[in-house]
Amino acid sequence: MPSEQQRSDVEPNGPSARNLLLLIAAALGVAAIAAVVMPGLGYDAWTWMIWAREIGHLSLNTTTGSTIKPLPMLVMAPFASFGDLAPFVWLTLARAAFLLMPFAGWRLGSLLGGRYCALLSAVSTLMIPLAADSAVNGYTEPLIILLTLTAAAELILKRTQRAMLLTVLVGLIRPEVWPFTLVIAIWAVRENKLPAWRAVLITLAAPAIWMTLGWVGSGRPLGGSELGQIVLGGDDVLRQALTGVVPIIGIGLILAAVLAVRQRNRVVLLLGGTALAWVLLVTVMTLLSISSGNSRYLAPAEALAGVLGAWGLTESIGLLTSVAAKRLAAGIVVAGLAFTAMFGLVSLSRSVDRFTTYSKAADQMKGAIELAGGRDQVLAVGKPVVMNWSRVSALAWQLDVPITGVRTIWRVDWFTSTKLPTILIAAPVAKAGPRSAIPRQFRTTLIGKYGPWQVMRAERAVANNR
Repeated sequence: MPSEQQRSDVEPNGPSARNLLLLIAAALGVAAIAAVVMPGLGYDAWTWMIWAREIGHLSLNTTTGSTIKPLPMLVMAPFASFGDLAPFVWLTLARAAFLLMPFAGWRLGSLLGGRYCALLSAVSTLMIPLAADSAVNGYTEPLIILLTLTAAAELILKRTQRAMLLTVLVGLIRPEVWPFTLVIAIWAVRENKLPAWRAVLITLAAPAIWMTLGWVGSGRPLGGSELGQIVLGGDDVLRQALTGVVPIIGIGLILAAVLAVRQRNRVVLLLGGTALAWVLLVTVMTLLSISSGNSRYLAPAEALAGVLGAWGLTESIGLLTSVAAKRLAAGIVVAGLAFTAMFGLVSLSRSVDRFTTYSKAADQMKGAIELAGGRDQVLAVGKPVVMNWSRVSALAWQLDVPITGVRTIWRVDWFTSTKLPTILIAAPVAKAGPRSAIPRQFRTTLIGKYGPWQVMRAERAVANNR
C-alpha cells in the first residue's frame, strides 16, 4: 500500500500532462474512425440528440422518450443544429471514454496496490459487462465509469474539489450520485478542504441543472427522470450486481474485504462501502418505483468492484511465501480472465453485428422518407408511425421533429389513438429490431420499398356490414 505521504498532490508514477493529452487525443482519433466506420446510435442516445437540438431551438419537450441525461443534452446542444454532426461527436466521445476506461482503472489500481494491481485493474475495467455494448450504442456507461474511477483517484490524491466536480458530471447522467456528492461535501467542509459556500454550490449544481431541464421540458422538476418503464424488482437488481462482476474478480472482492478489515485499510473499505451503497441505493429506488433497475445503472459500482477485486487478488498473491504458489495463483487469475474474455468477445461480436444492421436500417430511413415524398409530405399526411419500436427516436431525428412527432404501436390499444391517415413504415425484426403487427383496423396501401423498409399509407379500415 502506498504511504500517506505518497497520497499527496503529487501523483506517484502518474503520467505527465503531455502524455495524458496524447493518450486522450489517440483515444479520440480511434473513436472518431470507429464512428465513421460504424455510425448510428441506440434509442436512448438518439433521444438525447433530439433534446439537444430542442435546447438549441428553445423548444425542449421531454414528456416522452427516454430519461433525460443533462450532460449529453447540454454538451451536444451546440452541435445539434448542424445535420448529423451531434450524433458523430457524441458517438466519438462515448467510444473514446470506453478506450480510456482501462487507463482510469490502471491509475486507481496503481494508487491502491502498485503495478500488478494497476495492470489487473485495467483489464477488469475493460471487462465490465455492458460497457462495450454501451460504447457501441453511444450510451453513457463508459463515460460514467471513466469519471467515477477518476474521481476516486482524485480523492485518494486529496484533490477534493476536482473529485467533487467530477461527481457533478456523473450527477448529470445518473442522479444516484447526488447523495455521494453531498457526503463528500460535508466531509470536505468539516476537514477544511473546501469553504462551505463552494461545497454547497458544487453539491447543488447537478440537481439544479437536472430539475431545470425537467421543468422546462415536461413541467415537472423530475419529470424526465420518471419516464423509465418499471420492469425489475429489487431482487433482480441484486442478482444483476452479482452477475455484473467477472467471477475471478468476485473472488478477489471477497479477499479484498477480508484483507481490508485485517489491515484496517480505510481507502479500500471506503471504496468498497461506496460500491455497496450504490447497489443498495439503486435497489431501494427500484423498489420505490423511482428507477427501472436497469443493469446499466450499476456501472459505477461495477467499476469500483473491478479495481477492488484486482487489489484483493494481487494483495493475496503477494502474501504467499512460495514462488511456485505465487505463479500458480497468478496463472489461475489469468486463466479465469481469459475464460471470461472469450465469452465476452463472442457476445460483443454479436452485439456489433446486430448494431451494424440496425444502424444501416436507421440510415436507410432517409431513403424511405424520400420515397414517401420527403419530410414535408410525410408530416402533411399525419403523424408518422414506425412499427419497429426502438427506431422511433431515429425517425424523429431524421424528420427533425420532437419524439412526440412520431408514433409507434407497441401496445394493442395504441392504434385507437393513432390519427389516420398517416405514413407508416416497417422493417423485418432482423433488420430493425422488435416490431408489432399492423393492426387489422388499418387499411394500408404500399407506396414502395427502400432497403428493409416498407413505406405505406395507412387509413382506417371500412367496417364490412354484410
